[in-house]
Amino acid sequence: MGNRSILQKLPWRKRSGIERLKTHEVVRHETKRKALFKFIGVLSLVIIYWGYISYRYGTSLGSYVTLLTWSLFVLCTPIASAGLLVDFPVRLLTKMRMFHVEAMVWAFALSVNAFTLAAHPSIYDATVLVSMLRFILINPMPYWSIMFVSAAGTFISIRFADELMDVRHEKHRAYYLMHEGKHTLIVFAFMILAIVLAYSYIMQNFGINAPMF
Repeated sequence: MGNRSILQKLPWRKRSGIERLKTHEVVRHETKRKALFKFIGVLSLVIIYWGYISYRYGTSLGSYVTLLTWSLFVLCTPIASAGLLVDFPVRLLTKMRMFHVEAMVWAFALSVNAFTLAAHPSIYDATVLVSMLRFILINPMPYWSIMFVSAAGTFISIRFADELMDVRHEKHRAYYLMHEGKHTLIVFAFMILAIVLAYSYIMQNFGINAPMF
């Protein structure tokens, strides 16, 4: 038993993939594990959604619709959930701040929608989600406000995500503790805007003419 323990400590002994994984900082540190679990959760949902949409429309169109749906959650939700699919692996591989990567993610999401609106607008008819995205994009007043609120919430939450990767323990997250209340207010404002948007979308698409209040 003692000899085996000595052999395990020899510098030339190759560690297995599982052993290397266990000692990786993303697994060892509490906050990095939290970011990893978020990434795995979001990735799993996207894969499941892509599988369903691809089964329904075919791989090519299904992938395009999935991309547009991803852009909806990038542009129109106040948390950095969809963007985390890009931000997290880029941060691990390059050490580039997630905040800066998220800015490029937003630019890409806007570019994809600008191209689709100009070249293939009918794709937005595929699902209710992407149809609502088109509704937001082609009605700047007042519906772009939901993107502005989402941007504020997203870039605060992505700053939280950067902090997750910078510290080892939850108790050391000073920025999160300081600005958590602001992010909660932004999410609350977003929920009100989302209700108004959903109401307007339903009224327009079903031809119902009734006041909200």
